[in-house]
Amino acid sequence: MAQLYRQAGVPPWRTIWAEDGRTFFAGTASVGRLLDPYAGYLELIPRALGLAGHLVPLQDLAVYYAIAGAILTTICAAAVWRFTRQIVPSTVLRAVLALSVVLAPTMILEQLANGVNTIWAVAFAAWWAVVYRPDSNTDAAAPAAVVFLAVVSQALALTYAPVVAYNAWKRRERPTLLVAAAFTVGAFVQLVVMARATGDTLSGTHHFGDFPKIYGVRVLGSMLVSERRLGDVWTALGDTLPVLAALVAIGALVLLFRVAAARRGVAAVTVLYSVALYGLTLWGRGTVGLRIGTRYHSAGNRYASLSIWLLLSGLCILAANAGRRTRAVAIVVIAAQFAFVAFLGFRGAKPRSEASTWSDSLHTAAAQCARTRLPTATAPVVPRVRAFAVRVSCAELRREFASGAARRPRGEARPFP
Repeated sequence: MAQLYRQAGVPPWRTIWAEDGRTFFAGTASVGRLLDPYAGYLELIPRALGLAGHLVPLQDLAVYYAIAGAILTTICAAAVWRFTRQIVPSTVLRAVLALSVVLAPTMILEQLANGVNTIWAVAFAAWWAVVYRPDSNTDAAAPAAVVFLAVVSQALALTYAPVVAYNAWKRRERPTLLVAAAFTVGAFVQLVVMARATGDTLSGTHHFGDFPKIYGVRVLGSMLVSERRLGDVWTALGDTLPVLAALVAIGALVLLFRVAAARRGVAAVTVLYSVALYGLTLWGRGTVGLRIGTRYHSAGNRYASLSIWLLLSGLCILAANAGRRTRAVAIVVIAAQFAFVAFLGFRGAKPRSEASTWSDSLHTAAAQCARTRLPTATAPVVPRVRAFAVRVSCAELRREFASGAARRPRGEARPFP
């Protein structure tokens, strides 16, 4: 649960992040809303978390989301640890990959202790579930579940289809076919929802020429110096940074490909997915908002995280399967670099760090109820924009304040007479 302590300032269990409020909590008030699309596709895990949020008191909603998000991400880390045992025969590198799911510096801005952005960690765990080779039907249950949940929660996981199909054709074993079947069912559900979500699809302006620089800085640069220090390095080096980062990454990959004795194919495919998925994301969301000017900004970090995890996976696969002489050195270098970046970026500030708490938001809503006498009121979340604010029932607020469940800030008058 170290994720809960990575955010400086106001702790994450005192605020609610973005779509967790209006879209997935208020927007999933019944089981019938679980298959509603958002941003053009189905996000079942955030919907399910939002539905379960109705079982806790409003006052505890921020705590619920922080803990639920942290637990789910930790489960994804455990899944990565399990599914890497066949392809990464190094305990150290398996630990690096599993820990990266909860310690990646890019997580602090958007992915820390919330429900909506758990889909990125699930998508990474699903990649390893896809390449994993179960040895029995029982062993196939976990990767099948992870693959299904990923496909119905993150549309990018649909791109794993060629790898799923190839493994099913090559292995032709019942456990692998069970995983493929879970993927197929999930893909069918996702595609049906996407087909009726045409008016909900997000799109942005994109330019092909933006991609190398954005990937070089936000993915490769972040892997080298951590997200927390990336702005300082960008200010010092400017356009030289993505070039240097690309040279380091390409050099490491070429060297490890030469010394790897096995698993070079799966490593190459994993690295290609790192690049391709980031490009696909930018194609759909647009490159303009992620361009980097004279000052670095951390927009879209959730997109970079998945590509960083996949590129790190490719490096770990090659290093773990290198010849005996170079394996130890490669493992030490990768583990030391990861430890360095994780240490630098373990704790940091974000918009939630200085935001009003969820308790403050409930008092704001309660005061609005008392003033307007309307049946509902608006409770702001972080960021404080209208699209994310939660519509709450004044009757429910009255009950919570009457029971003493909703604690008011020191010195503030009661919101209800």
